[in-house]
Amino acid sequence: MLNPTEIFTRYNLRPDKGWPETAVQDIATSGRQAAWLEMMDYLRSLPHYKTSHQLAETLCFEDPHNPPQPPPEAGTDAFRQTLRSAGPPAEWLDDLHALLANLAGEAIERIPIWIRAATRSSTGHLNRPGANRELLQALLWSSLLLPSENVIDALRQLATATAGKTMQAVTILMILGVHESEPALAALHLLAQQAKRPTPRNRAQRMAEHLARRLGISPADAAERSIPSFDLSAEGTLNIALDNYFGELRIEDRKAQIHYLTANREELKALSVTVKKKYAAELSGLKSTAKSVDTLLAAQRTRIETLLTVRRAWPMAQFQQLYLQHPVVAPIAKSLIWNLTARGTLQNAIFHNGRFVCSDDTVAETRDASVTLWHPLSSTPDEIHAWRVFLEEHHITQPFKQAHREIYLLTDAEHQTATYSNRFAAHVIRQHQFNQLAKARGWDFGLLGNWDAGQTGIAARILPASEIRVEFWVNLVDAQYTELGIALAVGTDQVRFYRPGGTTPIPLVEIPPLAFSETMRDVDLFVGVCSIGNDPTWNDGGPEGRFRNYWQSYSFGDLTATAQTRKEVLQRLIPRLAIAGQCTFSDRFLIVRGTRRTYKIHLGSGNILMDPNDQYLCIVADRSPRTDANVFLPFEGDTTLAVILSKALLLAQDQEITDPTILRQISTP
Repeated sequence: MLNPTEIFTRYNLRPDKGWPETAVQDIATSGRQAAWLEMMDYLRSLPHYKTSHQLAETLCFEDPHNPPQPPPEAGTDAFRQTLRSAGPPAEWLDDLHALLANLAGEAIERIPIWIRAATRSSTGHLNRPGANRELLQALLWSSLLLPSENVIDALRQLATATAGKTMQAVTILMILGVHESEPALAALHLLAQQAKRPTPRNRAQRMAEHLARRLGISPADAAERSIPSFDLSAEGTLNIALDNYFGELRIEDRKAQIHYLTANREELKALSVTVKKKYAAELSGLKSTAKSVDTLLAAQRTRIETLLTVRRAWPMAQFQQLYLQHPVVAPIAKSLIWNLTARGTLQNAIFHNGRFVCSDDTVAETRDASVTLWHPLSSTPDEIHAWRVFLEEHHITQPFKQAHREIYLLTDAEHQTATYSNRFAAHVIRQHQFNQLAKARGWDFGLLGNWDAGQTGIAARILPASEIRVEFWVNLVDAQYTELGIALAVGTDQVRFYRPGGTTPIPLVEIPPLAFSETMRDVDLFVGVCSIGNDPTWNDGGPEGRFRNYWQSYSFGDLTATAQTRKEVLQRLIPRLAIAGQCTFSDRFLIVRGTRRTYKIHLGSGNILMDPNDQYLCIVADRSPRTDANVFLPFEGDTTLAVILSKALLLAQDQEITDPTILRQISTP
C-alpha cells in the first residue's frame, strides 16, 4: 500500500488545495488501491494535453463572424465528429472502460468528487503544463464512461468555476456535447444561464443547440425535460447514511437546507468531529449538491418567469409530470397561478393542498385541461385583487411577482413620442449594479467609461417569442470613475423597439401589450434598484454635489408603479403587525411613530425623513435585510419592501436602539 506522499511522487502531482489532494487521499485509503493505481497509470498514457483553442475556433466559439474555416452545422455528424476528435481515441476509452469496471461502484462515486474538488484548485495549476493539468484532462474525458447525473453536475460545476479562466471549461462543453444525454443538455442550459459574460454564454448555448438537435428536442422542450433531479425524492429530500446518523437535504421555502438526524429522525445541532472526519467526502458532496440545487432553483425561477410572455401551453398530464411532480420545479410551480382551459371554459387556479383551486377556494376543473401561466394583464382588477387576498390569507409566498405584478400601458406622452419612450429617462443609476441586474434579466450591456466610444451605450435583449429587439439607451454623466476608467454611475435615456435586422424603430402602438408591459417593468426595475436616489451614501449629491437635486427628488418624490404596488402590499401587511397602532400612510410615505421621533419612510426609495422639519435619517440597510420570522411577504425579490419593513420595526421601538450612529441622528435637539 502506498501512502499519500508516495502517490504524489509517483504521478508528479503537486498539492494545489484541490483535486490532487482529494484523489490521493481516496487512493491511499481505498481497499482497491491497486485498481486505482492501474487506472491512474493508464490516464497518464493519454496523448499529450490538447489545448482546445483550435477546435473552439473551428466550431466558431471564438469568432463566429470570422471563422478559420467553414464550421460544421450544430446537430450534424460532422459537428459531433469534430467534438470527438478533441478527445481520446476510441481504443483508449475501450481499455479505460475495463479498468473502471475493476473499481466496481467506487469510480462512479469518487470521480465526481475529484472533479468537484478541481473547483478549488489554483488557476495556475489548471493552466500550467504538468501532471495536475494533464491527469485532470484525462480524468474529464473518462467521464464519458460514467454517464450519471452526479458526474454531469460535477462537470457543470467545474465549467462554471473555470469559465473565462482556464480551458477546462471549453473542454467540458465538448465533453457534454459528446455525452448526448438529457442530463448533459440540462447542464449546458444551466451553464448558459449562469454565465456572467457573453462568450461563455454563447459557447454553452451553441453546444446546447447542437445537443438539442441530436436528441430531437425543441429548445423549449429541452429547457423543461432536461432538468436534473439530483436523486431527490418526490418530496424534495436526499438522505446519506453517516453510521447511526443521517444527513438530509431538504428543499424548504425554495432553498436547499441540510439537516442532521439520528436514526429516530431527531434533529441534531451538529455532527461529532469523528463523524465529520470519517465522512468528510460524503458531507462535502452533500453540500455541493445543496449548492447545485440552489443554483437550479434560481435558474428555474428565471425560466418560468419568462413563460409569462412566451405563453407556452401543456396538456394537464404533461404539466403534472414536468412541473408538479419534479422535486426541484414543484416548489416553484405550486405557488404560481395557472390558466386552466377545459371544455371551452377558462379558470385561473393554483395548486393548493393537493388540488387546483380558484381564488374563491372552489375546486377547478382539470380533466382534459390545457395549462398556461397566468398573467394579470389578462384579468380584471377584481380578479387580480381576489388573488392577492387569496395569497395573503393562505400565506403563500410567490417566487416572483405574479399576482402583484405591475402592468404598464402606453401613456399619452408615449403616444406623442410614437417610436420611443422617455418614461424612465433622466435617472442616474449605479452602473455596475445595473450591469449585473440587466444580465440577470437577459439583457446584454457593455460598461461605459472615459475611453473612445465609451460615452454612450445600449442595454439590449431579444423579446421571447417575438424576436423583437428592445434597446434601453444609457450615457455617461459627470460622475466618478474606477482606476480603470469605468464610470460608477450612468444616465438613462430612451427605450426603443426594432424588428429583427431592422434599423427603424417600431411604433410603440404596434408592440404587443404584454411584451411592452414586461419590457417597461424590467426598465422600471433597473431604475428602482440601481438609482443613486435610494442609496443613502449618495445623499451628498456625489462629486461636488452635482446630483443632490436628483437624489432629493428621487428619494422623496412621486411613487413609481413598483412603489405603488409596494404601498398596497404594506397597507395590507402592517395592520397584522404589533406595530400597527404606530403606523399610518400618506401618499408617498409609511409614517412610524416612535418614542423619540416620528419617521416618514419613503415607499419608493426606503429613505427616511424625521419630524420636525423633515430631517434626513441615514440608515444603511444590510445587504440581505431580514424583517422578522413572523412577517409574511407575498412574493420574493423586492428587497426594498423588506428594507422598509425592517426599518419600520426598528424605528417603532426607537427607545431600544443602541447603535451610536443612529442615536446621534434621532436624538432631539
